Amino acid sequence: GVGYGEVLLVTDGGGSPAAERAARDLRDAGFSLSILGVGTREGAPIPRLAGGFVTDNRGNIAVARLEERGLRELAAAGGGRFALLGPDDSDIDHLLSGEVRAASVAGEDSLASDQWREEGPWLVLLLLPLVAMAFRRGWVLVLVIFIAPLPAQASLWDDLWMNKNQQAEKALEAGSPADAAALFDDTEWRGVARYRAGDYTGSAREFAEGGDVRNLYNLGNAMAQQGEYESAIDTYEQVLEMDPGHEDASHNLELLKQLQEQQEQEQQQAGDDQQSTQNPGGEGEQSDSSGEQDQQGSQTSSDSQQAQDNQGSPREEEMSEEDLEALQEELQRAAEEAEQGEEPQQLSEAQLAEMRQQQEAEQAMEQWLRRIPDDPGGLLRRKFRYQYQRYGKDQEGKDIWPDDEAQPW
Repeated sequence: GVGYGEVLLVTDGGGSPAAERAARDLRDAGFSLSILGVGTREGAPIPRLAGGFVTDNRGNIAVARLEERGLRELAAAGGGRFALLGPDDSDIDHLLSGEVRAASVAGEDSLASDQWREEGPWLVLLLLPLVAMAFRRGWVLVLVIFIAPLPAQASLWDDLWMNKNQQAEKALEAGSPADAAALFDDTEWRGVARYRAGDYTGSAREFAEGGDVRNLYNLGNAMAQQGEYESAIDTYEQVLEMDPGHEDASHNLELLKQLQEQQEQEQQQAGDDQQSTQNPGGEGEQSDSSGEQDQQGSQTSSDSQQAQDNQGSPREEEMSEEDLEALQEELQRAAEEAEQGEEPQQLSEAQLAEMRQQQEAEQAMEQWLRRIPDDPGGLLRRKFRYQYQRYGKDQEGKDIWPDDEAQPW
């Protein structure tokens, strides 16, 4: 589809009848053939890569010469020009026509660019008077006062170059969501700003004005942050009805349902624990009252009755002061461990059962201690008897007072 063109042939020979016919056909088609001759008339041998020179059929070294005459005739047959290869652009300027040359120059101009000259260092000369005044400190101080920047209100420039929404977006990115909420005109963006500021009630109010999927999803998040789990679940379900493939709403809905179930289980478990704790406490109070009655009865009884009681309960007779102190320490330690333990709603069923058993054992032990007769005289007799059994022996290891003899108490 090209109506005109120039063909440039770069060679050192090739003038033949076939080449001339091709050049004439090219000219008849509307093209011209120009030739750039490469080489010299004297010629030179052609070297080989492996060494030596190229030879002809007779073994003579072949010398390649420029066939200038034949190339000129070939260029004339093609309607073009002939030129020898030179060290400058004169050969190209001679071969190319005016149209091709103009197009080449235009292409070179399009590739050109400006090269700036660095003249900035000359500005240093303007600082020389200031350096000269540095010897006078008063002048330098006055100069610093005049050069100091004046305060400016940024809001004035913001009003000139940015609208309210752009200012609000800038404040939101700067970490001031409360200021952004006061500037936004769009309700959805106000809801986002209030949500980031922690105002979940105001955020829910803003999101409620929009009825699309995104506003409903954000409304559910704001309700969940306020603890309104039922309303948040209903909102997430509305989002899934409008967009069943909303993964975030589905994930949040599942989390809220699990949280609700966990809270219901904890409340039910706390109620059961409270009921089980109140029942043993009532039994303990009844046992305590019966223990107090037993203790009062034992205090008003005679020594013979105490002896019979002691014979009927051998474990009470063997209880010494050291055992009583050890038992009290054990009860105190168990009480401290119970106070430092976790809340009932955070414990497992096995741990709760173990704690109930421990409480019942402590209450039974406390009731048993209340049934011990309050007899300081008997305690002293048992203490003297223990010391007698330990130290009441002579040098031969025999008892000083045998069991069948009278004892010193």
